[in-house]
Order: sequence, then C-alpha cells, then structure tokens
Amino acid sequence: MKIKPIYVVFILFLISFSFRIYYGLDNQYFFNGDSYFHLHTINNYIETNNLLLYDNLSFSGKDVNYPQLFHFIMSLLYFIPNYLVIFPALLSSSLVVIIYFISKELSKNEIASVFSSFLFAFLPIELKLTLNQISPIQLILPIIFIMFYCFTKINDNKYFNIFLFLSFLIPLIHPISLIFILGLIFYMLLLSIDNLEVDRRKKELIVFTFFLVFFINILIYRKAFLFHGFNYVFSPFIQETNNAFFADFNIFSSIISLGLVVFILGIIGLFFGYFREKNDVVILLSGFIVAALFAGILRLINVEIVLLILLVCLAAISSLAISRFFNYLKITKISSFKNYLFLLFFILIVIFSVYPSFAVAKSFNVNNNNLDDLNWLRDNSDKNSVVLSSIEDGDYVIGLADRKSVLGSDIMFVAGLEQRVKDVSVIYTTFSSAIAIDLIKKYNVNYIYFSEQAKNKYKITEIFYIKDEKCFEKQRESIYKVKC
Repeated sequence: MKIKPIYVVFILFLISFSFRIYYGLDNQYFFNGDSYFHLHTINNYIETNNLLLYDNLSFSGKDVNYPQLFHFIMSLLYFIPNYLVIFPALLSSSLVVIIYFISKELSKNEIASVFSSFLFAFLPIELKLTLNQISPIQLILPIIFIMFYCFTKINDNKYFNIFLFLSFLIPLIHPISLIFILGLIFYMLLLSIDNLEVDRRKKELIVFTFFLVFFINILIYRKAFLFHGFNYVFSPFIQETNNAFFADFNIFSSIISLGLVVFILGIIGLFFGYFREKNDVVILLSGFIVAALFAGILRLINVEIVLLILLVCLAAISSLAISRFFNYLKITKISSFKNYLFLLFFILIVIFSVYPSFAVAKSFNVNNNNLDDLNWLRDNSDKNSVVLSSIEDGDYVIGLADRKSVLGSDIMFVAGLEQRVKDVSVIYTTFSSAIAIDLIKKYNVNYIYFSEQAKNKYKITEIFYIKDEKCFEKQRESIYKVKC
C-alpha cells in the first residue's frame, strides 16, 4: 500500500516533537540564559495576571519594553505539566508541516516537499536557537510562514482573513515582525526589477500590513525611542558589542556545520525559481531573505537569527531543486535505479543534517552545579539581595534565583549602561580590593556570582581579592557573600 506524503510529514512532525521533548525532559535547566528572561515574564503573568511593565529585579528597577503576547499565551498553559517544554517543542515542530505545504505550493511536487520537511525537521541552526529553550521565535516563525502560505492564496477570502488577523498578532510577539514587512516590500521591489506585475489585492494588503505592523511596533517601543533616540541601535556601545560578536562568528563555517545540505539545495532551487522560472513563491521568500540580510548587514539583529531565516527559507525553496532532480531522473537511463538514489539522498541528509543536529543537541554546555548554586541562593538569601554577575548570567540570576541583578540581557532602559558594564568588568578583574569594594558599594551588591561563563568571559580563574575573609565569604562554589 502506498503511503500518502502527508502521513510521512506527520511522522516527521512526531519525530521532531519527540526529539525536542526528550532533550527538554532530560535536562533540569534550559539551554540558554534568555529562556530565564522569558520565564521571569511568564511567571509574572501567572502571579499577578498583569503585563510586566516594570521589573523590580533589575538593578534599581527599570521599565520593560518588550512585546509579551507569547508570554501571555504561555502563562495560560501553566496548569499543564511540563508546559514550558511541551508547548515550545510543539510550536517549533509545527514548522515541519508548514514547510511541507509551502514547498508543495512552490514545486507542485509532494515527494520533493516531503524531503524539504525532512531537511527542516533536523535543521541544526534551528535546533541551536530553540532546543530546550523558551523563545518568542518559536511562535513567530510558524506564524510568519503560515502568513506566507496564506499570501500565496490571497484571492481566497479565507486565507485573506487569516493573513489579516495574524498581521495584528506578529508585532505583539517579536520585533522580527519588522523584518517580515520589510520582506514584503522587497518582494514588490524584486517583482518591479523583473518587470512583473504585483497583484492589486496583494499590493494593497502589503501596504496595509506594512503600516499596521510598523505603527504597532512604534507604540510598543515608543518609550525606548524617547529614552535613547532613534539612533540607539547605532550607538557606539551597541556597535562595539555587535562587532565583538561578529568577530567570533564565521558565517561560512556556521553554514557548513548548521545546514550545508539545505544551503546547497536551497541555492540551486533559488537559481531555478528566481532566475529561470520567476516563481512567485520563491520571489516572496527571497524578499524575506533579502530583508534579513539587509538587517544583518546593518547589525540590527543577531547574525544567528539572520542565518536561521536564510536556512528556513532555503529549506522550503530546496523542494524546487529536489523536484528538478527527480524530473531529470525520469528521462535518463538511470531511472530504474530511482529507489537507490532516493536512499542515497536520504543517507546524505542523515549525514549532513541529522547527525549535526544530534551534535548540536549534545554541544549545549549547561553547568548544573552553577545553576544549582543559584537555586540555593533563591532559598537562602534575602528577597531584596542584589547579585553581581556578568551580563550573560544576569537572566539566570533574575529568572532562576529570583534576585536583583546588576546586569541582564534586557538593556533597553539601563541608565549609564556603558559605565555599568565597565564597572562590572573591573570588579571581576581588578587586583585592588579597595577599587572593587568601592564599586560593590556603588551598586549595593550583596552576592557575587562567579560562574564558569564569567571565568571564560573575563579570562580569569579566580577573583584576586576574594580571599579577604573580612569582606567576603564563599558560600557555594560560585557564590560569594559580601560582608563589608
């Protein structure tokens, strides 16, 4: 009996979901600090039933300027056991099915679309950014690609209404919504460059969506613009931070390790779909790719997010290359070996996509001992204690230890941010106890969190003045209490 392609896709969905659930339930802690920022926001909903507009756990307190629809939805599911593992895994795995339908619309080939879904199901870069983590990316990416699918069927009022409804939601989930609407603008530009007409209904919908999403984002981030001005993302400190990240990130080696097969097949599909066939779906996804690359070049978004958008789009476009390959086989003498070639192609995906996915899953280095120390701190310190940590550890302090942190990842409304970052660095690295104590008193620090991550960041193995027992007491392996 011949198995329908959609059933294979459903099996891939279950495999992807099970893979994520396994790593989520098998680990006591999430794989990155950002998850604890989002956990803190979700817990606020559960405890107060209100938006987190002001964060008391940030040092001296600060306004929170972040879209929170994802956190609100997550908070509604708190009665479900392990909801923080199950729901994000479900959202991420749903893209397996969505990619299948987009690929099918693009290539008109069900088998090729199944292979595209398979490529996404084990896309290493996507797993790196979502596996055993809490992130609005897990919600907004499926929604954006549902909107792409609806956009291809916009003449059907049902899909038109779904697209319109989701347009109101995406700016309430993640600022990547701005990349989406920019992608729609680039879609129109690409059509104009090739002297192709834009359907009037599509054009009107794009214009409406652009102003709607842009306006909602302005409303959400209005305080940030007033606080920093419109040139915030180009400020020297932010550019310096981005430059440091880019210096450590090699996009070519990342493509090889995080999605080589997807990249090669996607580029081939892009060539045929855009330059040869002028495929409307390929041009639509190309607009999103160009928008992401444009934002990445300006260093407005994390380069890993750029790579994620690139490879997810190429995963869908790859169905065109796979379809062309299958069609070519039919007219050659090796068509009788078609099943063996399918098997060979499957093996290549396993080697260059599935195996690296397991490698990514095993590469996450969560120091359970350090995080156990933060759990201890939550239960054994005063509720109003202030904890000094590196900026990368700040979310662990806030979300896991439930204590005030001098620095965290949400730096939108941190006054004197550059000076604070320098002061924290001095406290960790100075030889002088007098200098360190002056700065510790400046920020009213009660505990110092000296994690493995802080050791690697500041390239030190110990805090030089910490052995002064009059002022400091080691309470856990990574926790020091300030006594003076």
